Amino acid sequence: MARGIVRSGHAEHVAVTLGYLGAILVSPEGELRLPAIEVEVRSAVGAGDSFLGAATFALTSGQSIKAAFRLGLAA
Repeated sequence: MARGIVRSGHAEHVAVTLGYLGAILVSPEGELRLPAIEVEVRSAVGAGDSFLGAATFALTSGQSIKAAFRLGLAA
């Protein structure tokens, strides 16, 4: 689905978080898959918000999309 969104031109980049499986970033150049960082999980509440907040912060600070994706995953 993420590839289709990018191919159709509706978005330049699509990030999909996959919980304990990590995340994937799809762009016209291809895909970047990163594994989840192993931590003791107490709750998944807010995990997506943390990802989005960190990635948005990185992008507005002038970092590349790949760096923002990595920071989002680390959040």
